[in-house]
Amino acid sequence: MWSRVRSVLMLVAVTLAIFWAFHAGYGSSRPHAEAQVLAVFWGGISALAWGLSVVGTLVWEDFGIVSSIKWNSWFNFFAAGFAATAVGYSAR
Repeated sequence: MWSRVRSVLMLVAVTLAIFWAFHAGYGSSRPHAEAQVLAVFWGGISALAWGLSVVGTLVWEDFGIVSSIKWNSWFNFFAAGFAATAVGYSAR
């Protein structure tokens, strides 16, 4: 029972965090050119985080903590947040 409640709470928390990241980019009052630069920056950081997650899963399986499922889940979480921020900046 607790694992289901915990899963739902984690889903809500992750969804809110990613929505907040999008809103942080979209709600920015930066000029359009600066927002585009920030969108590219956050998109690049997102790609790096997702790349590290993939590499951690496929290649680094002998490096202990670096290749654990939890470690790669954190990379995925931050990659999604960074991607949402990039989309927020590019949506203006």
